[in-house]
Amino acid sequence: MTAESHGAQGDSVPAASGVGVVPRERRWRLLLLSLLVPVAFLAVGIHTRNDYGETWDEQFDQDIGRFYWHDWAKNGVKGLQNRFIPLQRNYGPFFDVVVVAGHELLYDKLKLVTNPIASYHMPVLLVAASGLWLVFWFGYRLWGAGPGFVASGGLALMPQFIAHSQSNLKDMPLAVFFMGALFILVEAVRRNSLRMYAVAGVAVGLTYAIKLHAVFLAPIVVLWRFPEIRLDPRRWAQLFGGLLVTGVTAFLTILLVWPYYRHDPVARFLETLRTFSSHEYNEYVFYLGQHFRAHDVPWHFPFVMLGVNTPIIYLVFLAVGLGFLAHRLTHHHPERSSLVLVVVWLLVPAIIQVVSGSIKLDGVRHYLLVLPAMALLSGYAVWNFGFLAAGLWRRGRWPVIAYTTAVGFCFLAVLRGDWAIHPYQAVFFNRLVGGTAGAQNNFELDYWGASLRETAAWMNTNLPAGSRIWLTIPGQHFFKIDRNRFRFVNDLDGRPNYKVNLIRGLLKTFDTEEDYRHPRRKPIFAVSVHGADLVQVFEYEQFRDLPDGTSLSPGPPVTSSTAQGLLVQEYSGSKFEAAVGEPSVWRSLAFDCQVNPYANRAVSLRAVGLLRVPEAGLYTFEVTSDDEAVLFLNDRAVFTNASLDTTRRTLRLGPGIYGIRLDYCNGVGEACLRVSWGRTAQGRLEILGEPWLSHLSGAHTAPVAAAR
Repeated sequence: MTAESHGAQGDSVPAASGVGVVPRERRWRLLLLSLLVPVAFLAVGIHTRNDYGETWDEQFDQDIGRFYWHDWAKNGVKGLQNRFIPLQRNYGPFFDVVVVAGHELLYDKLKLVTNPIASYHMPVLLVAASGLWLVFWFGYRLWGAGPGFVASGGLALMPQFIAHSQSNLKDMPLAVFFMGALFILVEAVRRNSLRMYAVAGVAVGLTYAIKLHAVFLAPIVVLWRFPEIRLDPRRWAQLFGGLLVTGVTAFLTILLVWPYYRHDPVARFLETLRTFSSHEYNEYVFYLGQHFRAHDVPWHFPFVMLGVNTPIIYLVFLAVGLGFLAHRLTHHHPERSSLVLVVVWLLVPAIIQVVSGSIKLDGVRHYLLVLPAMALLSGYAVWNFGFLAAGLWRRGRWPVIAYTTAVGFCFLAVLRGDWAIHPYQAVFFNRLVGGTAGAQNNFELDYWGASLRETAAWMNTNLPAGSRIWLTIPGQHFFKIDRNRFRFVNDLDGRPNYKVNLIRGLLKTFDTEEDYRHPRRKPIFAVSVHGADLVQVFEYEQFRDLPDGTSLSPGPPVTSSTAQGLLVQEYSGSKFEAAVGEPSVWRSLAFDCQVNPYANRAVSLRAVGLLRVPEAGLYTFEVTSDDEAVLFLNDRAVFTNASLDTTRRTLRLGPGIYGIRLDYCNGVGEACLRVSWGRTAQGRLEILGEPWLSHLSGAHTAPVAAAR
């Protein structure tokens, strides 16, 4: 243990722990000790890099990085504003650029990483390992090598730390850079060094250029120093003078690495504050068994989530650490200042978020920057409680051995739990809420969508080609799905064969068919962790298309008079909402993709009538459309063609008359339709039209309900 030294003003500050005066041999031992946990963590991370999929916001962040890396010099502010929504413009680009540059180096140029997802994750993994090294030295500077080593090992085993070291391109780098900036600030205060304050400013600027949370650093430092400085104006002047140097250096650093801020930086800062305080994604969050809008989630969310997402043994260590804090404060112990620092660091980010009224969602990912503080306080508690055991040394070594063994088994149990849910450490919940299985009734689990990787692999292997997939929560990161084999539809009107539900509060909005928490049908596949489903796949048997080679028989002979062409009824909206005007007659099932009255508006069309098949045989039908189109024969769905796609089906038809219907929808943008058919043996298709199409004279189109 090392005591704290007194600074130039006589106030208690973290000690230097002998750095600079220790023998060279001990320095090497310290360096090797500091590297043990980070190197092991990095090695395991590299070994398991392909176990993690692309998570929800990664392409969101990659787009930002690519723009600044490749396009900023050419397009500037105008290009940024045209390309990105305000939320993206106000996320700092610093680490996004690092990620994109790292991917291009590791994947495109050196080809050291063959998995493109893993190549984007590698910079995050490296930063996480660096954070473990930094935690060691932070603990060493506060209390010595023992607590620093325990803190580093404890942080490496935290489930949420592991989970976010291989995904989420912003929050883990934010946590590590935040810790680094605070570490340097603490050193600057301890040494009262303007040069260190300036170095801290660089770290603060880089942190801000990742995410706004760098503004929490100043309150942490001020609150930490308040019990020591109190009402001494000279010391406050020194502190604020140093922080002013930090602020100026941070400002210059931000201008250097965040080009958007070079254009009216004051307006940019206010814009960033406004954007995050009124976050536009006010989505549903499932919390404590209820659905809340993100802006309305109760204030206690961060404290509850940190409590239930942390292994219980860490909560015990934290309670012991708080007990030591109370003791040190009441006895004016020299270590009280360092303990106050860590506890203030632990509390301030969550309190500021609660007070600011910003959105609360996604478990603990917005609070990752307090995990190092939790690890440091836990490391201090473990180490100092060990000294209490050492006090029993007079009675033999067994108390120390027993304590060390017990602590070792506790950490081994945490490691075992991490491995048991790998690679879904983000859905860890402790036994206070019944583990992950119990938590599913009160909390969201896989908010990052990590389980979609395993889901996509299962679908690629088990689902038939041409299947239509309804991914209820829209996401561009469903990376591993074979898009050459499957088609995505937007809702139930797209006649999905399968629905993929990532179980989040968002489904209250996006699953338009049913209550996702009480589905009517059983899933045909689920990714489960300890009995809790993270994602479920359902099959819609009623939307099965006719398989190739299906035989159909004609309907009864038509006795009424007929006329050439099909009757086509137009409806407003893309979901057959209301009939517009009277039916018209189409001579063929096609219209020009460049010139037509349906482009750039939401419209639905239903063409109905009769198809005459001249002779028995195999017939091939083909539909190309923008957007969706469904072809029916004798009220049976032949197939559904997804937007911007072409679908073929071969049927065995007997000679005679068949009822035919085509439902076409256009949502936005261009409109396009072409239906072709022909004898399969001839191999040549022609537009389906006269003389094969007709309708009953005086007939009207079917009611809207017939399309459902």
